[in-house]
Amino acid sequence: MTIKVYISGISGNHEIRRKQQRVLFVLSSLKIDFEVIDITEMGKENEREFMRTQCQLNDKPKALPPQIFNEETYCGDYEDFEMANEDDQLMSFLQLGNCKLSKGDKETNQMLSNVETGESEALKV
Repeated sequence: MTIKVYISGISGNHEIRRKQQRVLFVLSSLKIDFEVIDITEMGKENEREFMRTQCQLNDKPKALPPQIFNEETYCGDYEDFEMANEDDQLMSFLQLGNCKLSKGDKETNQMLSNVETGESEALKV
């Protein structure tokens, strides 16, 4: 099963870019395989429409990126992702199992903290 993160690669909104970076960074740091789908690329109209439709079906009328899916199954938006991460329920949120994730070692915790405070420029989207 592949986690799919729908993003906007050309967003001028700093908040959206920060949220996208945060999701991608957390998934990368926890070594969770994922696929990035940039809905602003030419030829991605079907993916953009799929994302919007699934969000509306799940009571998320504002389908702003990032949106997270497990294959074709909608997991949630950034706020849902953050809540699951804070509650150590990320694996359940991503529908990858019921086990809890450890926040990892000291270095990973520091990197996550830096992203939360905006100190990291590691991922540019």
